[in-house]
Amino acid sequence: EEVPWMPKGRYRIMRDYMPTRGALAHEMMKRTTTVQANFDYESEELAMEKLRVGMGLSSLVTALFAASPLVDGKLADWQSYRARAWLDTDPDRCGLLPFLLQDGARFVDYAEWALDVPMFFVYRQGEYRPAGGMTFRRFLRDGWQGERATMSDWDLHLSTLFPEVRLKTFIEVRQADASSREMVRALPAFWRGILYDGEARRAAWQLVADWPLDERRRVDSATPKEGLHGPAHGRPMRELCRELVAIA
Repeated sequence: EEVPWMPKGRYRIMRDYMPTRGALAHEMMKRTTTVQANFDYESEELAMEKLRVGMGLSSLVTALFAASPLVDGKLADWQSYRARAWLDTDPDRCGLLPFLLQDGARFVDYAEWALDVPMFFVYRQGEYRPAGGMTFRRFLRDGWQGERATMSDWDLHLSTLFPEVRLKTFIEVRQADASSREMVRALPAFWRGILYDGEARRAAWQLVADWPLDERRRVDSATPKEGLHGPAHGRPMRELCRELVAIA
């Protein structure tokens, strides 16, 4: 309670809505911080390839950058409490998106998912109005309180989705704890080495390509606690991460 809220109009609605979806939503909003990086793409095909690689490597990157083991000033049972908080924030809009891991995924698949995520708000005349959990698909079809959906509404809605890798007019990777300045600088360098080189993208994907979905979800849930010290699909996480850094 000693941590103040960010003075943003949208946060007022988010702080009321998000605890209805996850018990650690306020923890995420107030007491965690990440470092993110954005990368461009030249085509839909390349965008989807980068999204798949980014999503597939999520747990490895969380393990590499885990740096939040303290809670309330005490050492906790987590390597990344930030990642732990995200596991219990809002399953409608957070975490892994399995459809992005499939061959042939397209922009329309991401759009179809986003259409069915409940909206936080509608922004009109400088004011954020609670949308009551209405999906964007319903807003687009039926309107809401006399308002019709616009492209600006769609852009705003996309900014309220928080998967491990986010698609906009660029690709945003979101898996890393913020820590030292050196590690903040390391994140975009690491991802650039993977995402901007075709051979590196393919090699990185091969590290995780054969993981079944249930194992991806298990590792995603276990990594906040285990960090580099756990297993991942029959191999030590530390070993996988060492190979991934070499690829980058």
